[in-house]
Amino acid sequence: MGSIFIDDAFTLPGKVTPLQGVHPEINFTYRPTLPQRAYEFSASVTGRGPTERMNETVRLLVEQVTGWDAKDGAGNAIAIDARILRRVFARVLDQMLDAVLGYSPAARDDDEKK
Repeated sequence: MGSIFIDDAFTLPGKVTPLQGVHPEINFTYRPTLPQRAYEFSASVTGRGPTERMNETVRLLVEQVTGWDAKDGAGNAIAIDARILRRVFARVLDQMLDAVLGYSPAARDDDEKK
């Protein structure tokens, strides 16, 4: 059974589900976001436009994601950085963001209905 505490250097596995004909499954590792940083992220995007939301999302993912198995069209490994994250599909960013913030897809859907 896991702990309720987030220890230094603790990582978890994450997965972006594939979208047939668009992108493959992406497996990644991440450091769970500490509560204060999660609240800071939420405050920084609430009521903001798409540019600010994208900037904050990319910033958080660069901080928290430690690795992934994404490859380019030639099969070469792709580094995780802000430039690359700005070019992936929005659903990839959304699923990675949900993971690092501790959301399950069901929890996100519930929050969006409120």
